[in-house]
Amino acid sequence: MSGSSSRRQAIKAVMSYEKEPAGFTEPMGDTFGRNVFGLSEMRKRLPKHVFKAVAATIDTGAKMDPQIADYVAGQNVVAGDRINPANHGGTVD
Repeated sequence: MSGSSSRRQAIKAVMSYEKEPAGFTEPMGDTFGRNVFGLSEMRKRLPKHVFKAVAATIDTGAKMDPQIADYVAGQNVVAGDRINPANHGGTVD
């Protein structure tokens, strides 16, 4: 077998390689969300107005205010000031 032929066979083998499934039946992000920060945990930890915004986004695909998204992501300081929930339809807890 010549070098060129060996190279072609190696490339063909790499291109047709399919990784065997790891046994997960759902995307890893879904598993993480359900087990770590699912809706029940969000309801407990987030201010009511923030939870409602997240739930609306999940249920209906409604757009989420970027400041609410930052709050959920743990980045609850915007431009040096804490987010004031009253500015986002909620009340200050």
